[in-house]
Amino acid sequence: MVTRWAFALLTPGYSWYALLLVALVALDGRWEWLGIAVAGPAVYVTGQAFGSREAVSATAYGLAVLLVPAVTAVRRRGLRTADRRC
Repeated sequence: MVTRWAFALLTPGYSWYALLLVALVALDGRWEWLGIAVAGPAVYVTGQAFGSREAVSATAYGLAVLLVPAVTAVRRRGLRTADRRC
């Protein structure tokens, strides 16, 4: 969790640093964190096209961070529903 939130809050300048995050996601199975790993390359590819790399970075990482609690809530709701069926 520490590594994941460090990537979310500190937004590394080099997108290949996210390979560590991808490896941790593969071990843990929390796929919602891949959004943060994808945000870095998305900023790299589209940053110059929109003129303001900082704005693109804030938007990409902001959406990725919002994705984490949303998917986690859906996952927990699904687990509660599955428990009620048994």
